Amino acid sequence: MPENILYGIAAGFAFDYKDDPKAMEIQESISTLGIEETVKKVTGLKDETILIDKIVKKYEELKTGEIK
Repeated sequence: MPENILYGIAAGFAFDYKDDPKAMEIQESISTLGIEETVKKVTGLKDETILIDKIVKKYEELKTGEIK
């Protein structure tokens, strides 16, 4: 999967805008369940471990500012 698509997906999970109810729901889920479980819950990916891991890695890169 192209890296930029993974960043786009990860950016959706990193979107934290108080006036967007869905964004707040996702942020609450990340706080409660963690990013990996939230990715599974939101995307429906259950057995796509490699894809989930790649999305989580890109999310963490975006959150820390250490984009590779």
